[in-house]
Amino acid sequence: MGYEVIAVSSNMDKEKLAKELGAHHYFVSSETANTQIQAMGGAKLIVCTAPSQSVVEKIEGALGAGGSIVIVAAIPELKINPIRMLSMNQSVCGRYSGDSRDSEDCLHFSKIQGVHPMIQKYKLDQVNECFENIGNARFRSVIVIRNDNE
Repeated sequence: MGYEVIAVSSNMDKEKLAKELGAHHYFVSSETANTQIQAMGGAKLIVCTAPSQSVVEKIEGALGAGGSIVIVAAIPELKINPIRMLSMNQSVCGRYSGDSRDSEDCLHFSKIQGVHPMIQKYKLDQVNECFENIGNARFRSVIVIRNDNE
């Protein structure tokens, strides 16, 4: 969509995946990441998918002038610096997603942008292995159980 994408996570484990999925930069969430993002001009938009109060509170410092934070994860409480946000013309909003219109928009966007799911297939006799690995998927892939004839 014309933006330079920066992925931020808690460790370096996800860097390869983030870049394979199109991130231009990858930073570990810390004060250093905020400094690096601010050196690039600050973030125009931060989409926070981590259900962690401390993550959102830390990443607020990466937001640039006129920028917005969109929270799409359930966070029970959030402490932000309203003076900084007012002086920098920044905003925070929440976005509930998950209804049928969101799914339709997501599928349409995926089609026109060539976004494809990562699929890991298991044969029916590997069902136990599949269920053992579900915890490792971390919403990065779709797990399909199929019979031997497929």
